[in-house]
Amino acid sequence: MATLAVEARSYGAAERLSLRLLGFSISDTTINDRVVDGVGGAGMPEPPLPDGRGDGIVAEADGWMARFREDGWAKDGRKDGQCAYAWHEVRSGVAYFADDCMDVSEGRREIAWKLPVTAFPGDDANALGATLYEAACHLGYRKCQRACWVSDGGKPLWGQYKMRFSRGKNHAMGLLDLYHNMEHVSAFALDLFDGDAEKAARWAGDSKTMLKEKGGRDFLRRVERAIRKHGKNDEAKRKRLDEAAQYFRDHRRHMNYPLASKLGFPVGSGAMESQCSQFQGRFKRTGQYWSRKGFRALIVAFIWNSVDMLDQLMAA
Repeated sequence: MATLAVEARSYGAAERLSLRLLGFSISDTTINDRVVDGVGGAGMPEPPLPDGRGDGIVAEADGWMARFREDGWAKDGRKDGQCAYAWHEVRSGVAYFADDCMDVSEGRREIAWKLPVTAFPGDDANALGATLYEAACHLGYRKCQRACWVSDGGKPLWGQYKMRFSRGKNHAMGLLDLYHNMEHVSAFALDLFDGDAEKAARWAGDSKTMLKEKGGRDFLRRVERAIRKHGKNDEAKRKRLDEAAQYFRDHRRHMNYPLASKLGFPVGSGAMESQCSQFQGRFKRTGQYWSRKGFRALIVAFIWNSVDMLDQLMAA
């Protein structure tokens, strides 16, 4: 029943699928109760590791949104005439071996094996940091010779990097996701050229090439020169550009893309983006509202299923 719950797009779909596969119908309530009871207070899995992997370990983190029922929720989704559900962020992560990042076609890469983890609604970034660190250690982080943290520029996530992954002789290099970074570069360039999209795109494209080939130091020099040149006669514009550039300054040590590529690490958090899409494909569908208890049980089952250990979880 738990497999039906995680593989189907909803509990209602799981009920219909049970009739097709088994020849009799199992109610969505029964399936839900089985998942909640079977998962209990289980945490993240510790699956067997793939054979023959190198020591390069990657940890990525991000957040995504899901809707949750608030106190007093009714079937019509309202309480005293007011909406009784709310969106909450769910912070999640993945850990994997860099050797498992493979080219499958031109410009497209896939991760052969990864270990997803998650915090739960209401948890702060520290909860995810602890869980992701445990996952990385399960892969051998404490003994590895090379490791990398990749995420967007969110301060809570970088706080976890600094606390858990940036210390010790085998500390991980921190890398600002290049593609999130480029969103800021493009916005900066558009302001730099007063909304001229063609000039901004050309400047941003040259900056991307510079970041990939030379890293953040040369790029930051380019940013500072641009601020001096284009903000020289416009104090308001200079101030705006300077404030936008602070994002790049804050991450000056996290833009060594040439070294990351040389060490075999990804320059973007595509594995995490893919994992968020998988989570949202089950937990962020039209009309879904989760209780915290029900959400916790199903997402734990979902993760155990993703590493082929759901049977072990439900038999425990």
